[in-house]
Parts: sequence; C-alpha cells; structure tokens
Amino acid sequence: MQFVGCIDGSLRKRDLKRRLTSPPAPILQKLPVGGARRLKDRREEAIVRQFEQQVHSELQNQHQQCRERFLNRWHHIRNLYAVISEVMTARTEASSKLKSKLPLPAAGAPSVSKGPTEPLTPAPLHKLTSMAWLIDVAREFRQGVATHLVTIPKTEIVFGTALHLSLTSARTSQIASCLRGVFQAFQQQPESCTIDYRELLSAIFVLDRWREGEKKMVARWFHEFAFPLAENSAAIGDMKMAIRGHDLQRMLFTACGDEMDEAKMQPFVTELLAAMTQRGRSYIAEKTLWDYSDTHPKLLETIKKLCWKRLTDDTRLDFYRDVYLHAKERFIKEDARVRIEKALSIWRTREPRHRFARQNRQRKQEMHAMVLTAEKHRNSSLLRFTFRPWTLFWRSMQLIHAAAWKRSERHDVHRRQKRSWSSWSTFHEQAKVRRAYCEKTATAFIACRHQKILRSSIDTWLFHKRRQKDVAAADIRGRQLQQDLWLQEQIEAESAQMEIEDKLSAAVAAKARASAEKGRRRSFIEATDRVHANRKLQKQKEERIQYKANRERTAELEATQAWAAIREQVAAEVRSTTLTWLDTRDAKDQIQTEANRIFETDAKWIRNELNRDAENSAKILPKGCRWQVFLEAPHGIVTRKLTKAFYLNTVTYEKYWCDEVVLEECEGIAREVIVQRRIDEAVARLNEKQKEWDLQRRQNIAATRIQMMFRCRQARLVCRRIIRNTLIKRIDPRSGQIVYFNFNRPQEIRRKPPKLIGSDEPLIPIESTTWVYRQDTHGAGYYERLDTGESSTKAFAAGYASSMPEEKPTKIKSNVKIGVKHGCCWIVDKFHSRNPISTASTLFILDDRLPYYGTKYMVVHHRYVPARRIV
Repeated sequence: MQFVGCIDGSLRKRDLKRRLTSPPAPILQKLPVGGARRLKDRREEAIVRQFEQQVHSELQNQHQQCRERFLNRWHHIRNLYAVISEVMTARTEASSKLKSKLPLPAAGAPSVSKGPTEPLTPAPLHKLTSMAWLIDVAREFRQGVATHLVTIPKTEIVFGTALHLSLTSARTSQIASCLRGVFQAFQQQPESCTIDYRELLSAIFVLDRWREGEKKMVARWFHEFAFPLAENSAAIGDMKMAIRGHDLQRMLFTACGDEMDEAKMQPFVTELLAAMTQRGRSYIAEKTLWDYSDTHPKLLETIKKLCWKRLTDDTRLDFYRDVYLHAKERFIKEDARVRIEKALSIWRTREPRHRFARQNRQRKQEMHAMVLTAEKHRNSSLLRFTFRPWTLFWRSMQLIHAAAWKRSERHDVHRRQKRSWSSWSTFHEQAKVRRAYCEKTATAFIACRHQKILRSSIDTWLFHKRRQKDVAAADIRGRQLQQDLWLQEQIEAESAQMEIEDKLSAAVAAKARASAEKGRRRSFIEATDRVHANRKLQKQKEERIQYKANRERTAELEATQAWAAIREQVAAEVRSTTLTWLDTRDAKDQIQTEANRIFETDAKWIRNELNRDAENSAKILPKGCRWQVFLEAPHGIVTRKLTKAFYLNTVTYEKYWCDEVVLEECEGIAREVIVQRRIDEAVARLNEKQKEWDLQRRQNIAATRIQMMFRCRQARLVCRRIIRNTLIKRIDPRSGQIVYFNFNRPQEIRRKPPKLIGSDEPLIPIESTTWVYRQDTHGAGYYERLDTGESSTKAFAAGYASSMPEEKPTKIKSNVKIGVKHGCCWIVDKFHSRNPISTASTLFILDDRLPYYGTKYMVVHHRYVPARRIV
C-alpha cells in the first residue's frame, strides 16, 4: 500500500509539472473522448432530440403567429389613431365652446354673427390631419422611458399621462383595448413582454404626417431610431446623428404591410448594410443615408407609394378633395389678378384724357355760353370774337389729346422696356447664382468623391496589411501544428504507463470509497429516520396551525360582514326616522339654522379650503353626506380667479353654484346634513359596541387558549412520563453506541424515540457498563456482568451469593435513580410534594422472582423502606 501511494504521488507531481510546462495542443481537442457509446446513451439522446424537435416546432409556430400579427398591425394602428383623434377633437371642440361662452368686454366689443361662417379659403394641406397629441406622446416616451423597450403597463401610463386621460375608466376602455391590440401586434418575440416604442411612433407618423412628404417622413423615422455620435465624429465627414445597423431594417420596414412590400425594400437595406460593413462600422450616419437617397431616387418613391397604400380610402378621397379646392382657389385668384391687370392697363390709357377734360371743363362751359349768347343776339362781331377763341381752344384740345396719346404710347413702350430690362437683369442674376451654385456643388462633389476614393484606398491598404499579418500568423500556426504532432506522439507513448498507474490508484481508492460508503449509508439511514419523524411532527403541527388560522379568519370575516350589514340597516332606519322627524314643527328651527349657516358661508372661503385640502374639508359639509362640495372651471380656463365651487348631490346629480345658491336650495342641503349627522352619531355608538364585543371575544379566545395550553402541557407531561417509564438506554458492547430497549415489546432500536419525549429524553436511565440486561430463549430477563461473565440467575440460584457486588444507584442528570441489588432491579422516580421540606420517591419492583412483583412503594427521604403499599 505504501508503494502504491508513492507511485500515485509521483504520478500526480509529474502530471502537474507536464501540464504546467507543456505548450497548448489544439489537435488534442479533436481526439475522440471515450469509446463506443452505450445503447442507453443513444436512447437518451434520441429522446432528447425528439423533445428538442417538439420545442423547436412549437417555437416556430409561435414565431409564425407573431409574424402574422405584425404584418396585420395596420388595422389596429388605424383603429387606435381614429379613436384617440376622435377623443382629442371632441375635447378641443368642447374647450372652444367654453371659450366662446366667456363674457365679452362692455366697450368696443365687435358684433359677431350667430350663424356659422365658412372660411373663405381652405385650410393648408400640412395642417389638415396633424394632431398635437402625437407630439405629446412622443415627448413623454423620450423623457419617461430609459430604454426603447416598453411593457404594456408602461405604454398605458405614457399614453394616459400625455393625453391627460385615465385608461382604467369605462369612458376610455376603447382606447385601452385598441392600445392592447397594437401592443400584441408589435410583439415580434413570443417569449418577450416588451415592444419597441420607436416602431409604434413611426407607424403613427405615417398616418398623421403623410402630407409633409416622403423625405420629411424618412427624417422623422431616422431621428426616432438615431443616437448621437462622439464629439470627434465630425472630423471624418459625418453628421452628429447616426442609426445602428440592426435598426435600419426596422426603420425602412415601417410602412410595409406585407411580405411583398418588404421584398421591395430589402435591396435598399442590403446595399446600405453592405456599405456600412465595407467601411468597418456598426452604424450608418445621416449624411450617408441622404447621399444614398440622392443617388437612388427609387428609395423615396417606394416609401411614398407604401405610405400612400397604408392610408384609408376616406383619407385619400379627402386629400383629392382638398387638392381640388386648392386648385379651384388658385384659379379664381389668377382670374381676378388677370382682370385687375387688364382693367389697370385700360385705366392707364384713358386716364390722361379724362384728367385734361376735368381740368378744362369750366373753360369749355364759358365758351359754350358765349356762343349761345352770340347766336341769341345775332351779333356777328360777337360771334367772330367768340368763335376765334373757340376755334383756338378746340384746336389746342386736339393737340393736347394727340400729345397725351403719344405720351401714353411712349409710357407704354417705356414700361414694357423697363419690364424687359428688369426681367433680363433678374435672369442674369439668377444665371450667375445658378452658375455659382453649380460650381459649388461640383466642387463639393469632387471633394466628396476625392474623400471617398482616399478612404477606399486606405481601406484597401489596411486590408493588404491585414492579409500579410494573417499569412505570417498562418506560417506560425503551421510550425506549431508540427510541434503539436510530435508532442502527441510522446503523450501516446506515456499514456500506456499512466493507465497502469491509474488502475492501481483506482483499486486503492475503490476500497476506501467502499468503506466510506458503508459509513455514509449507516449515517444516512439514521438521519432518514430522524428526518421522517421530524417531518411528520412538523406536518401535523402545520396542519393544526392552518386549521386554527382558517377557522379564526372565517369567524372574523363573518363578524365583519354582520357588522357591515348592521351599519347599513342602522343607517337606513336612522335616515327614515330623521326624514319623518324633519317634517315636524320642532325640526324647522334646526333646518333654518343649518340653512342660514350654509347660505352665509362665503364661496371664496369654500374655494380656498378646497384648494388647500380637498379631501379633509369636512367642516364645510359632513363626510358621507349626499351633498358634497367640488371645484370646477366653468369656462375651461383653470385659474385661481375663474375656478368656482359648487354643491353637487351625488345621488340625483343636482348642482348649485356656491355663489349663486338661494335659501330654498340651502334648506334641501341642510336636511341632508342633519340626516348625515344623526347617521354618524348612530354609527359611532354602534362602533363602540363593536369594540366592546371585539374586546370580549378576544378575551374569551385568550382565556380558551391559556386553558388549552395548560391542559396540553399536562397531557404532554403525562405522555412523556409514560414513554420514559417504558424505555431504557443501553450501551452496545460491540459498537459502543447507545441503543434503546422497550419493556413492553421487548425490542432494541438504534434510532432515538419519537420527539414526544422532548426535553425529558435525558431522564431515560442508562444501564451500567458492567452489568447489562439480557433475555434468555424463553423471554425471561436477567443481568449479566461483561468482565467476568456472571449472570443474575446463577447468583440467585446460589442463594444470593456474596459474589454479586452491591452497587449504589447510578445518578443521572435528572432525578431518576437506578439500583441493582440481590438480582433485582428497581427504578426510583423522585418528586417533590407541596411541602418543600419533605421529599418522596416511587419504587417499582421489576423482578418477578420477588414477593412484591409489580408493587409500587412510597419511599420518604431516600430511605428504601416500604412506607405504604399502593396497588
């Protein structure tokens, strides 16, 4: 054995040294481990493969169902968008109606017609379907969520906070159901309980902001999925925002509704990912995305078609109607502009003549009067005197008209020349700006192209250097492989000798394991017996505790329900009695007093109290009364001045403003206040009775438990005393362990008695190590001395020979004493009487050969003299 131990120790040291100093051998990992597989292993592998196939098929079915729900998501998105838009539109209309009801100022108020007036021009196209609530929802998602993955409770909280709605109420149940449907549709993994809120916002953008154009739509998608780059990223030509590669497909597939749409978008995704991989990055910058969209216009065209397909038929018809109205409005404006310009040109042509005629109108009237006077008096000299100036005037008017006509023609030519020159100068400036823009664009394109070519050359050079390093590393790995082959041959040569040494060490270890296994099995059996007994007792204890707890809970529940029913009955009886009493003459003064208090209470003081503490404002009206006080903004504007308090009947929903309430209405409120006060007083008295009843019940339960504990303790003491008197401890001479002997069976056991013995187990007497109790073939008991081989039967037959020594009782830790004398055995149980001075003991005769077998004696002061025989 020593030789084998030395071999085993040297083997371990040599093996450890070899493993620490030898280089790693990758070829050894490919060597087969173990021999041919057993039939049991093959059967287990077949069962494992079968279960793996079942699990894989179920997982595939779940993934397929999630995929189908995701492709049919647009139905749920349209329902959610329609329901929320309807609710928010109704809220906006209600607030506008409240604003219109506000009182106008007394002076300078413009008169407003009561009839509805249609707008002169249609609303702008970009404002027809854009909802403000979507901006609030997006802001709440970005500020209230740490990551882009959200659960259904978090989604409901975000929508409720952004829309200022409670999704748990009955009015918003439709929104909550639509939101749950959308959440299930966007749940692409069966085992996950989260979705990406960026996909949800991007999908709602398709329905809400589709009029802004496909480029603006892609920009919104990009900024939802984007993340900020590092500060030095601008040095390589990128913008400050970028999108990760695994989010690119989600972003571009936002407007897709089936697999055909995804197939149309897949080539663009593949090309962008290939460009990202070629540049050795894990993200795509914003500039890269827009450069790709400029060089591939079909991307934006495809996105525009997909967004148009996702809209409903009503939305498309509304869009065409709006386009028609806008075109009609532009046509009307253009026709009016042409007519005004034509009229202005005519006015510019005729205005000089009319202006000249207005200036010379008086002179023309004077000449006409002079001609009429000359004709009337038939005076030729006066006629000649008048005709010559008239002729001169008329000729001058013709010349002036001709000059004005020529001046208008020159003005028209000058105006047209000026317009032509201004158009030519504008065209020249635009051409100059266009040439500068083209030169700038060409310069930027050449610089970008140069940068791309430079980056491509750098990437090619890096790839070449990396390939050189890979070739050098492959050469090193080849030489290492040859070294590993040589090392493998050495290991195979030493493995045969190591197997022989391992077999010797395995044989020694097997013997040691066998001996240790026997000890472990023996201790396991003993521990199992102990655990079984402990568990059985613990289970019984738990069942008793559970039964008592259930019984107490049932009694408490019944009492609670009974008291609640009594409270309701008392409240109903007090209400009916009080209402009957209120109709009498004695109650009129009390009603009038309470009504005056309510009437004289200031409405501003009530509003301030409710603003300060709305829950604990019981000094206005008692809690539980049918009439309660609340705050409301009657005009929709929540301010301190415009907020008003009102009385509300929670049963009939009658409503009175606090500053407008009259005395008759206060009397109705006062009646309910008096009723509630009497109900509160009756309930308070009933609560005092309930407390007294609960105290009495708990006292009865405590007294019963104390009595049960006392009786249980007495019964446990009696049982322990009975069991202790039927067992005795022995020491096994072969193993030296303690065994337990039962007088009633008789039988020896190694495990300890049940836990019913408890703390009295040390009181069980232990036999002497010299004299032990034995039984013969007939079942008769006797004592045998281990060192000399003598027995009590031989000593009794010899007439109680003096060879049997007289031994004093062996005292254990308890008050029990054991004595052996003249071949008989007695057990003394010492106990204390009520008198602390005197002590007594009980003596049991255990040997049937004595005349008093089975007799019980009382022994006083440990003097073993029969004092009184007790049968």
